[in-house]
Amino acid sequence: METKTLELIKKATSLTDEDLLDMKLDTAKKYLEVITCFDMQAVETIQQCPLFWNWWLQQWTMRDQEFVQILTHKCGWSNANAWTQAKVQPDALFMYQTDHSVEFLLADNIRPHKILFNEILKYKKEVCNG
Repeated sequence: METKTLELIKKATSLTDEDLLDMKLDTAKKYLEVITCFDMQAVETIQQCPLFWNWWLQQWTMRDQEFVQILTHKCGWSNANAWTQAKVQPDALFMYQTDHSVEFLLADNIRPHKILFNEILKYKKEVCNG
């Protein structure tokens, strides 16, 4: 992810690198549970596939960039000091958590392309037969 984007997100939300990583992993698992109808074997298989993680991180990065654009342009946070003001951090944290929630991802129809799922199935077969 672009370093500047990540730094702005951390300033605005007071999240640490560890918090952000935990959020990405937890949300990915919840997301997979929903789209696989809670088939935990499928969730585990998909979580082992590098293709899924490449796709997931790409989606997350795009949402991060949109989040920074919203705060910068729509909320008027063009002044760097606005990103660190304590009174705005709870709002920014809520906005970030909401924008990256499973519910919002599904509402925005963020789903892996059929090609990705086919590649994941191939990966599963290779791992199982390897």
